This record gives sequence, structure tokens and C-alpha cells, in this order.
Amino acid sequence: MQTLVENAELLKLFEEREKRNAQGRNFYLAEPVKCKAYTFWGATMNVMLPEVVSGQIVSESYFEKDETLVLLKLLRPGMVFFDVGAHVGYFSLLASHLVGETGQVHSFEPTPRTFRLLADNAKHHSNITVNNLAVYSHSDELVFNDFGAMNFAFNSFFPARVPGGRAVPEVKHRIQTVSLDEYVARTGVKPNVIKVDAESAEYQIIDGMKDTLKTCRPFFMIEVGDLDLEGVRPCSEIVEFACSHGYRPLRFEEGELKADTVRDRYHGWGTVFFEPLT
Repeated sequence: MQTLVENAELLKLFEEREKRNAQGRNFYLAEPVKCKAYTFWGATMNVMLPEVVSGQIVSESYFEKDETLVLLKLLRPGMVFFDVGAHVGYFSLLASHLVGETGQVHSFEPTPRTFRLLADNAKHHSNITVNNLAVYSHSDELVFNDFGAMNFAFNSFFPARVPGGRAVPEVKHRIQTVSLDEYVARTGVKPNVIKVDAESAEYQIIDGMKDTLKTCRPFFMIEVGDLDLEGVRPCSEIVEFACSHGYRPLRFEEGELKADTVRDRYHGWGTVFFEPLT
């Protein structure tokens, strides 16, 4: 376990890295390549280039600026973090560093190929528990779309959320699902912060964590972006459903979390943050 660095110091490291990234760097690969990348807090992790998430981590040493900054503000030693849709583990590793040896990170990643990278990245972090499961509204065995090594950030129960809506060939897996309510009841773990990035399954995931929201009152965040995919609820319905459990939506703007409203449509990609009202 790495020695904990104060969050304010990590914030300085992040800001320094962002300034260096402003000059921009590009790379082009003909086929997927596994390699190690440095994170802005000095850890190393395995990624798969030129996949989009891996590419940002390699070129910038972080992924998703707003979510990273929010976790730097929120997570403290001893907290419990749930990483739903953990991918190769960037947020799991960051949370592991922030919550320390007295805290816990529980990571969920359904795709076999992606899970192997996640498990490899987490193996030296005793406070991370990895789960080769898809979080959903209930326990079941369902068909899951794997869009290949170049596009595995978009793996989903639904069509791929790729830029431009282009068609992507898929391999179908039958995978085990679990609801967070079932997981919390089975393990006794009570999350303080939950990150949900599940490629269009956000409504089902919230439906399966109603009891957790009621009893644990965690801060949580979900990815939004209306692409009008078949079988996927509009993001406004997802945000309203989340708010109906005693939460208010927030946006991250100018370095701060600010009160937000439910929008008619969520363009592009983004994240809505949710804070319990009481």
C-alpha cells in the first residue's frame, strides 16, 4: 500500500499534470497493445492502447477530470468506495490511495478481458475487492455485449455508445449480475461514495440500490448523455428517478459542486452528481 499523500498535495500534482497536457500529444496504433501507464499520483497501471480510456490515462495520467477532482474533494481515509463499471481500474486505484488501509474499495467489472486487467492492477492493493459481475437491478445471468479490444470502454447490455453512432461488431457473453442492495446485504459493507459508469444501464443500477440509498445515504455519481439508443431510457428519467430517493442533482463547474436541475436532454457525455438531502 502506498503512503497516503494529502488530497491537497494530490490536487497540486493533478493541476501540474493538466498544464503539461495542454500542449497535446497524439498516438496511432494499428492493433491493441498492452502497456503500463503512470497516474498523476505516481502509481503505475496496465492499460490497453489505443482504447479510449487507456489512451487518456497514457497521454494525460488521469481520466475524466471532473470525476477525479470530485473524488479528491470527497474521499478520506476510512471511507468505502464502490466503483461500478470499473473498467481497468483507474478510479479504483485512485480511491484505494485516498481511503488508505482503513478504507475499502469494491470494484465491479463484467467483461472477462477487462476484468483481467482490473484484477492485475488491483492485486497489490489489499483494500480493493474486485468482482467479475455486472451491477444491475437484480441477480441473474444475462447476455452482455463485448465490442472488442479497441472498444471495450463501451461494453454494455445495450448498443455501443461509440462516437458518431457507428456500428461495432460484438461478441456476446452470458454474465452474472448483482444488485448493490444484494451485495450490501451479503457483505455488510456500507458505501460512502458510489461511481456508476455502466454504458446505459444506470436506471437499472439505481433501481437495484434503492435500499442502499435509503439506509447508507451515499454520495453518488452517474454518467449521462442521450444518444437515443434502443431500449435505453432518456437521461432525464434516470436523473429524476435518482432524485426521487431523497437526493438533489449537482454539476461540477469552475472547480466546485453546484446545485443543478433536471434537464430535458443531456447532450454529449457528462456526469451528474447526487447529494442526499438529509
